[in-house]
Amino acid sequence: MNIIDYVSSQHEPLTRFNMNESDMFVLTALSYLDFPEICSDFNRVTKLGSLAGELLAYTSHFREEKFRDFLCALAKSGRFYNLGVCGYKDEHEEVKDTLQFSAVTVKIPDGMWFISYSGTDSTVVGWKEDFQFAYMEQTSAQKKALEYINEAAHKLDGNFIVSGHSKGGNLAAYASLFADSSIQDRIVKLYCNDSPGFNDKFNILSNIGYINMQNKICCYIPQDSIVGRLLKTFPWKHFKVVRSEAPSVFYQHDIFNWQITEFGSPHTESNPDPLTYDFMSAVNFIIRNISFDMKKDFTNYLFDIFQKENVKHLDLKFLKGSPFGLMKLF
Repeated sequence: MNIIDYVSSQHEPLTRFNMNESDMFVLTALSYLDFPEICSDFNRVTKLGSLAGELLAYTSHFREEKFRDFLCALAKSGRFYNLGVCGYKDEHEEVKDTLQFSAVTVKIPDGMWFISYSGTDSTVVGWKEDFQFAYMEQTSAQKKALEYINEAAHKLDGNFIVSGHSKGGNLAAYASLFADSSIQDRIVKLYCNDSPGFNDKFNILSNIGYINMQNKICCYIPQDSIVGRLLKTFPWKHFKVVRSEAPSVFYQHDIFNWQITEFGSPHTESNPDPLTYDFMSAVNFIIRNISFDMKKDFTNYLFDIFQKENVKHLDLKFLKGSPFGLMKLF
């Protein structure tokens, strides 16, 4: 079953004491929902189940049908209904800066907060930030992610689980590893779900934040992971392979396709697909051996073309055409 099936099948209310990694997938996926303005304040907590019902009632069009199904399951869920939602942020900037950032915090009973950073949306500006991971020491979204966890830690009492999917996992890692040690002490677990890593400027293994946090890090990837192997940073000991029923690499990346066993735990595999693993090892070797200036110039060149062509969104149809769709622009 996928995470929507899991939400529908679970009836015992979630607490910090019975939480498992399948629950983590669900709470991570929440960052892809468009919550209302009332959820923006850290000091005002709104029930997740009632929010789901309101979003179903007042949203006329969903980006994808899976979000409607997800909200329907949450609105009826005995496990997730009474969780609290707060601290919702959603920011985009493409005129003065390159920024696509979204995050939300969930209150779990018994003194636990779950911070979920969202991955890249379909906007070109969001994808440009993903390219910037290859050469920048800090992207705008990473800066926002660090500011976000600092604000959450200042306003909320208790401990944190920090998570994200795709780019969101990179933001979760950046915020956690570069936060003050007093905040790191309050983080009980860091999850990076099929997320790109950091470039060589970080020297992450000698980073004091990584040294402090290394026993709390878990990275889930599907068997044919590409995004989660890009700029691979953390040692393999942090990784777990989750089964995805999707037939293609692109859809395997989607957390809504990750599989959960009948016992409620992630359906794990012993190893990733060896062909994909070798391919991404070669890709990372090439990236490491290109100068930072070349990476920057290529990114700016590519996205200048998107701007000239007035391409605002990289939808699935566009991506399926790559690289031929891209070649038409040159």
